[in-house]
Amino acid sequence: MNKNNLSFSTWISNNIKNINDNLEKILQNHQDAKLSVLQEAMKYSTLSDGKRIRALLVHASFLAAHGCLMEKDDVLLSIDKAAIAIELIHSYSLIHDDLPVMDNDCMRRGKPSNHIVFGEAIAILAGDSLQSLAFELITCIPISYEIRINLIKNLAESAGYLGMAGGQAIDLTNMGNNISYEELKNMHSMKTGAIIACSIKFGYILAGANQVVKCILDEFAYHLGIIFQIVDDILDVTSDDKQLGKTAGKDSKYNKPTYVSMFGVMKSRKMLEKLRDKAINIIKPLGLSNNRLLEMLDLIIYRNY
Repeated sequence: MNKNNLSFSTWISNNIKNINDNLEKILQNHQDAKLSVLQEAMKYSTLSDGKRIRALLVHASFLAAHGCLMEKDDVLLSIDKAAIAIELIHSYSLIHDDLPVMDNDCMRRGKPSNHIVFGEAIAILAGDSLQSLAFELITCIPISYEIRINLIKNLAESAGYLGMAGGQAIDLTNMGNNISYEELKNMHSMKTGAIIACSIKFGYILAGANQVVKCILDEFAYHLGIIFQIVDDILDVTSDDKQLGKTAGKDSKYNKPTYVSMFGVMKSRKMLEKLRDKAINIIKPLGLSNNRLLEMLDLIIYRNY
């Protein structure tokens, strides 16, 4: 069966199973009795029940940039490894986010946070190890040296001080402060949007996209990052702990600047509708090949946890 003709739900379930199987295989490699606690901590957070949205975006972006999924083992392996590298970075960020000195959450994905189970020191080391493993994994992708360097550069920038880590620093230092809308967008384009944008970049880099397609997908990725954060902000005040899989209401508790604190729930939802229309129009020039990205867009907007 042509994988492009699969229903979205089947495409999602097939890819998530593949992502989970590969994550488990990678984390089972090189087992060392001396490092058993650290390795268990790495697996505990990474192999838990995640939505794998960022990894799925790598696959969807490849399809949007290339138009079809080539049934070549080296191409499939490259996409899989790139998607898993993104997922490892995301898992590391969640472990560190939950630490008492960061967002201070005792629950993640419906179970105790990593530091609650393994202690803060091992949790930090587990996050560090997942981050380095992501870069190690990219070096093993069966592609040209130049493309591997490009992937590593983009991931390093997205996860570092100009991306996710920098955005988190801005967030932590602005609790209780009044910031402008532009400052809010900039903060979240770094903290949340940078890794989402990197997922899109990974897909089109592996597809060998031209400059026009790259610009279209970069603009789409920027808006998708904002959309993702607005949804997160809304869910924080409209859902409970069980739905979220983490502690609800934390943003207001710590007086964090969010879209909801700045605009309220109703206006934030209207912003989502306008951003959705804008994102759809951005990738219209790509034609039918953008279908998976459009489906991912709605998955992100209409998720309830």
